[in-house]
Amino acid sequence: MEMNKLFIKPANIEDSEKEWLFVAAMPENENGMTNKWHGVSREKFISEALPRMINNSKGIDLPEGFVPDTTLFLWNGDAIVGQFRLRHYLPESMIPGHIGYFIAKEHRGKGFATEGLRLTIKYGSTIIPEDEFYMRLNKDNPASLRVMLKNGGKIFGETEDKLIVKIPKKTATYQTEVINHYDTLIDENNDPVNDPQPLKEYMDKWDGQLFIDKMQLDNNKTVLEIGVGTGRIAIRVAPLCKEFTGVDISPKTISRAKEHLSKNNNVNLICGDFNEYDFESKFDVIYSSLTFMHIEDKQSTINKIYSLLNVGGRFVLSIDKNQDKYIDLGKRRVAVYPDNPKDTENYLMNSGFEVNEIIETELAYIFVAKK
Repeated sequence: MEMNKLFIKPANIEDSEKEWLFVAAMPENENGMTNKWHGVSREKFISEALPRMINNSKGIDLPEGFVPDTTLFLWNGDAIVGQFRLRHYLPESMIPGHIGYFIAKEHRGKGFATEGLRLTIKYGSTIIPEDEFYMRLNKDNPASLRVMLKNGGKIFGETEDKLIVKIPKKTATYQTEVINHYDTLIDENNDPVNDPQPLKEYMDKWDGQLFIDKMQLDNNKTVLEIGVGTGRIAIRVAPLCKEFTGVDISPKTISRAKEHLSKNNNVNLICGDFNEYDFESKFDVIYSSLTFMHIEDKQSTINKIYSLLNVGGRFVLSIDKNQDKYIDLGKRRVAVYPDNPKDTENYLMNSGFEVNEIIETELAYIFVAKK
């Protein structure tokens, strides 16, 4: 299942049928996330479990030593894919932490946990009195640690078998800022596919026909674009290859890209974080333009790109010459991580790439690398 429109909803009576099916199937304990209602019957879920969840969120009839907590279900379209629990404040021991979560196994590796945690943090920011969200996890659970770090978390402490992570409440995570920025551009009807011709020609200074030619496309090759946006480059690339996949973290840009590419039957579009998503196949060509400025750990990203290419595959990357640390649109600005050509070349070589060309244009550097 690909990511459609992820959202969270507190436990409620209207969705009780799907909530019951999900909760009954959850394991009793996985990585510290307990579920006392595993295998519960439909009748008992509706008569006992669901009312308990709702009352817990209101602080009604809490067992001694418990604090109020809200059970949030993570929905992907009309299907529940995960559950998050939010404690309204920390007990004196602080050991449990504010948030626990579970993603169904068949939905893991697709960025659902990262986005679900982001949504839960946003939901809980007006509830918890503390300045940070505290979470704990098993030391042998690196996937959950990555989810927390991507949401702005920092390792705060540890016990013999646990790590304690804190996530600032007052500042939105970087990923949230980026998603909001690009979603807002769509709300403002700012879609580069629909730009007038002079503006399209201006954008070609980063990734015009030269950029596409360096991919050496043909109808036998599979292609991945990182940061597909609304499909500005994809509408030119998809007709030239066997299979095209595009990934982007902004739900609204992906939705718009689906509209623009609807006539192409070889296109698969994914709303998710490239670094989190578990791709099921490798590619002959991977490319990206004006996206790496949003990536802090560029080496890890290029390492993953290398791992996703078939032997002999090509990676074509366009980076902006601009060294400003913000995209400033006046009414809002988004921090970026500027790229420079020397560091980028080193990242590529460190990953094992053979750097075939570095092409300087008026506004960009284009790298052509081969696995």
